[in-house]
Amino acid sequence: MRRKKSRKTSKRRKSKKQINEFLHHKPFIAAILNFFVWGAGFMYVGRVYYGFLWLFAAILVVLPVHIAYPLLPIAVGNYLTAGYLLISVLLAIDAYFDAVKVLKWKA
Repeated sequence: MRRKKSRKTSKRRKSKKQINEFLHHKPFIAAILNFFVWGAGFMYVGRVYYGFLWLFAAILVVLPVHIAYPLLPIAVGNYLTAGYLLISVLLAIDAYFDAVKVLKWKA
């Protein structure tokens, strides 16, 4: 005789699967978070220490620039803004690939 699977085990498996799908880190969200707040995407993926390092670096870089921005010539301010955007884009790309790597690792 074959044993029938109980409904309780199948419901538990479905709920665990749904929880795992909910907790999966979305690479696009990690990239967006890291673009706007340096380090936030890394924290979202689970690399909290690395994320705090980038958040601290953002505070050290951005705060003095915003304080000194009115005193700088326009050309220097434009270069600083372009540099900030470049770093933001590169960090967003890095967070995206980190999230993809974490998804592959957990699968």
